[in-house]
Amino acid sequence: MGRNGERSGIGCACAGCLVIVLVLVCGVAAWLFYRISHDRHAALDRMKDSVAATDARLERSAVDGELLGTEIDRDLRPDQSRSLPANEVRRAGRVVTVTAQFTGNRPGLVWSAAAVTGCYRFRGVPPSVSVSRIPDKNCRLLSHQYRSPATVARDVVTEVRTSVERAGLGAVPAADVWSTPGIQLVAMEAGKGRLAVRALLLQDFDAAECYEFRAGTAPSSVTSRRIAPERCDSPQRSDPATLIGAARRTELEASAAKIEQRIRRAVADGRLTDAELRQALALPRTDARGRPVPREPVGVLRHRRRSGTEAVIVARIEDWQQYVSNPGCYEFRAEFARRSVTRQRTGIDCLSLPSP
Repeated sequence: MGRNGERSGIGCACAGCLVIVLVLVCGVAAWLFYRISHDRHAALDRMKDSVAATDARLERSAVDGELLGTEIDRDLRPDQSRSLPANEVRRAGRVVTVTAQFTGNRPGLVWSAAAVTGCYRFRGVPPSVSVSRIPDKNCRLLSHQYRSPATVARDVVTEVRTSVERAGLGAVPAADVWSTPGIQLVAMEAGKGRLAVRALLLQDFDAAECYEFRAGTAPSSVTSRRIAPERCDSPQRSDPATLIGAARRTELEASAAKIEQRIRRAVADGRLTDAELRQALALPRTDARGRPVPREPVGVLRHRRRSGTEAVIVARIEDWQQYVSNPGCYEFRAEFARRSVTRQRTGIDCLSLPSP
């Protein structure tokens, strides 16, 4: 009887252990199932967030009534990287259809890390864009193909022209277009009322063409041309802040030169009246198309000094572009006997002075 009791106790203990092990196995399996499911849903949420952010970027780009290829490339770019998701762009009149494959990742343990993919189609009829998910099979053959450099160059010209129209040459060095995947900025040079940019435009993963873009504001123009490959062999990009400052100083000098010409015409008869001076300084600011902007003069008188032989005028001068505010102080010296006028920039010392 004792032995049978011992065997019965051992059997119960073993059965209890098996139950405990079974409960633990089931618990671990349930936890793994929950963790995998949770990570998959998290990855799916990340993918949907990426799609929503892309949709918002595309709509912002289309708000001006046009959706350029360079804008699409930037808007599809994930996390500011230089790579692009597999995509396809089709155009039919004003309708732009972008099909792209998105991926969502959720880091986790080796057995619980999750990644999901989805195929989405963006339909743009600027200024609006809509998005919808489509069967994944529609994305199986998608890949990123670089567009021809000539096509990209046309988009770059359009974007640079928009930057100049909105804020003058000073906006070009920091323009978004230079961060477009497939565009490698090489060098920028500013001076004499223009800005020159050299860039490599990729046509394959290991091939590119060298282009030069020139932007000017007197008159306002943006051009592009393909140049010799060796012109892009030595990347030497100037600091953007330096280029912005140089471009704005160029525009300011052009405004001061216009004022100087007006004063020189006024002193052609050997004198300069107050009315002639006011008229010279009243040169109107213009928009990017050269149209005068009412009640927006380029020059504001701050100080004047006269004698029998000359007149010295200190004025606050601004860029002639409507949407740029880059003031500086200039001294104009008119010599009546010689019928001549010279100008000198004096910094910003006159900006706080009241108008006389």
